[in-house]
Amino acid sequence: MNLTRQTITAGGWVMGHKFLARFAGIFKTIILARILTPNEFGVFGLTTIALGMLETFSETGIDQALIQQKQVTDEHLSSAWMINLLRGTSLFILLYLTAPLISQFFGNPTIIIYIRVIALSPIIKSLKNPAVILLQRQLNFRREFMLRSVGTIAEVTLGIIVSLYTRNAWGLVISILAGVLGETMTSYLIIRPPAKFVPTKQAAMKLLNFGRWLWGSSILSYIATQGDNIAVGKLLGAADLGFYQNAYKIATLPSTQITSVVTEVTYPALSQINQDHPRLIRAFKKTFIANLSVSLISSFAIILLAKPLTLILFGPNWLPLVPSLRILSLYGAIKAVSTVVGPLFKAVGKPHIITTYGMLFVLTMLIGIIPMTKAYGIEGTSWTVVIAALITQPYLIIHTLRLLQPNYDESA
Repeated sequence: MNLTRQTITAGGWVMGHKFLARFAGIFKTIILARILTPNEFGVFGLTTIALGMLETFSETGIDQALIQQKQVTDEHLSSAWMINLLRGTSLFILLYLTAPLISQFFGNPTIIIYIRVIALSPIIKSLKNPAVILLQRQLNFRREFMLRSVGTIAEVTLGIIVSLYTRNAWGLVISILAGVLGETMTSYLIIRPPAKFVPTKQAAMKLLNFGRWLWGSSILSYIATQGDNIAVGKLLGAADLGFYQNAYKIATLPSTQITSVVTEVTYPALSQINQDHPRLIRAFKKTFIANLSVSLISSFAIILLAKPLTLILFGPNWLPLVPSLRILSLYGAIKAVSTVVGPLFKAVGKPHIITTYGMLFVLTMLIGIIPMTKAYGIEGTSWTVVIAALITQPYLIIHTLRLLQPNYDESA
């Protein structure tokens, strides 16, 4: 099977899982929005901010490094597993100990127990079979679909059952643990783990060396996607955070779900042909135009249908999020560009371009996030994100056009 057919087939399986995950997520949200209050969603949001922050700041980029390697051995897989286990254990300890400080920062003591329980997820996740990454290298997303589907079904099912019983944020917390546990257990059923456990310092350093730029990019990506949540949670409280996060989730649906399929599939595909520049350009252009068009149309549809969409998905109690939903849909349309071009820069070994772009976006956003949130609430937060994206997007566009030139100098 040639690369184009492999990519299309892989894209079909990834799209299948994205559809299942999004459908299941929307179903869970529809049910829970009528069981839980915006404040309970906000409490869960505060809990995941803490988890996401430490996970991101300890990101190693190991998976991306394994995909980019020309050959993956048991030494690479064993070293990756050991690194992930050390990382997961460290995160658990750190989250458990700092939970009181995090709750004090947000002025919400109820989140301490939630943080300490959800801190188990990094350990569970780190125990996943390291050989699973070989499925992505081989564009074998059929098995990847099975793996992720188990996690998705476990997450949604347990989330709804526990929420019906507790009527608070416990259902959302347990759903996260159920999802990662389902994926970890399934990972050992769908592909054989490494035959030998032989971690080496040399293999570990090689993987970490590639991941250092991706680590920086991950930190900036976290600040870019969670800096607004932190500002809302700190300045406006849990209820407003519940409104804002659900508005953001729906507004960025096209860029996070549609174009993320492109990111996941095209990165390993482009990595296979990164030495053939003309072919690389052709492959990228095919996916860029089609997927960006779909994302833009979807984003503007959300702007037009914001109010009825909110009533259908969340109910009348959630109507205060409609203005932010419309504003953030503009950001979703802009974000689709950076989501699609990211795999191109990583495939050619230039992840620093994405990192630099993220730095510019974060700096621009941080300048206005606090005063705008204080002055205009979650609508001010939303406009800050949109303006920051508009200001920094030209940097990414210029570098993309430069890389697509036939005479592009790879050493530049």
